[in-house]
Amino acid sequence: MSLEAWGDENPDDAHYDSWSDAASEAGWIDPDDLSQASLDIIQERDRQQHEEGWTPEHDDSHAPGSMSRAAACYAFATFHDAHYRDDGTPVGWPWEATWWKPKDARSNLIRAAALITAEIERIDRAAACQKTTQATTEFDLALDEFTEEFVKELVRLGGETFADGSSVEDYAREIAPSYYAEKFQREDGPEACAEADFDCWERVG
Repeated sequence: MSLEAWGDENPDDAHYDSWSDAASEAGWIDPDDLSQASLDIIQERDRQQHEEGWTPEHDDSHAPGSMSRAAACYAFATFHDAHYRDDGTPVGWPWEATWWKPKDARSNLIRAAALITAEIERIDRAAACQKTTQATTEFDLALDEFTEEFVKELVRLGGETFADGSSVEDYAREIAPSYYAEKFQREDGPEACAEADFDCWERVG
């Protein structure tokens, strides 16, 4: 919820209603009890949702951990000399270069905190969904379904070919069964396994 949604901040407006009063009446923690940093994180989370289009549905489509990795990139690059790729993004950045938008130190940390919040919200939604559907801890995708999702995600992350021209899809189809064979990896899901495999490429590279 944005601060604007809590009420018009113009006291000269005939319909003026203090956003802090509205927030308290709605059951929120009194915004007057929050620090400016906390308020800025709430506003940044709202901006991500309404300006960038990062709705809960959009966030749920991300591979587990990708938003926290993005947050780590913003936080680390604020005070350390990060290693950067040719496209200008720091090593570990999970998305396209156009989404890397660093600013000043405080803004970077606010953005990182909002991304961490989004990751926690994604985890909470996934847990609630699991309870609703009474899902078991067993991953119920068949091998062929797991493989197709694994291939799709690895090609998305790494492209269609390696530097030597060999097929990423062929590699993914060959390696997917080894991930599926391990119960703890199978339960992580094909997207998470593909992301872990891709991370190994970057460390080796």
